[in-house]
Parts: sequence; structure tokens; C-alpha cells
Amino acid sequence: MGRIFLLLIIFPFLVSAISDLNVPTIAVYPDVYYPFDEVLYLEGSAKPVSVVQLQLTKQGARPETFTTKSDSRGEWVFAEKIPLVAGEWEVRARIAEGGG
Repeated sequence: MGRIFLLLIIFPFLVSAISDLNVPTIAVYPDVYYPFDEVLYLEGSAKPVSVVQLQLTKQGARPETFTTKSDSRGEWVFAEKIPLVAGEWEVRARIAEGGG
């Protein structure tokens, strides 16, 4: 019984600590992207006025890394025409080193 009580006390603390980290999020992304006809459009939120690094990875392909900046409200947008090889790509966002 003591262990369950301890976990219930620690869990809210962990949730609060994690939310304070201002981990960047990706809110808008395409389900399908046609690299020769479209602009890749991504948007999300992060710590205000920070450099957001976006990494696109696909098994068997070279990772692609791009940066954008969040505004004073913490909103960021990335829109570029990028030649990606066909397949399923994973997109991750993080605050670049030195950006907070």
C-alpha cells in the first residue's frame, strides 16, 4: 500500500515537471507529401523565441535536418519544397542546443 501511495504523489510532480520543459510539438503536418508538386508545410509550438530543429528520418535514407524559429508566442512554421525519396518518413522536433 505504501508504494502505491508514493507513486500517486510522485506522478503529479512528474507530469508538472515534464510540462515545464516546453517540449516542441508538431500540430500540423501532411498525411501525404508529393515533393515535386508541393511545399512541405509543418507548424507547431515550442518555447518562445527559440530555434526549433526538425529532423526527418526514413529507414535506409539519409536523415534531413532543418531549422526554423518560434515567435514570441512560441508558434513556429516550416514551409519548403524538399526533394524526399518515396516512403514513410518520421518527423521530430526539438529545441536546438543553445536555444534554451
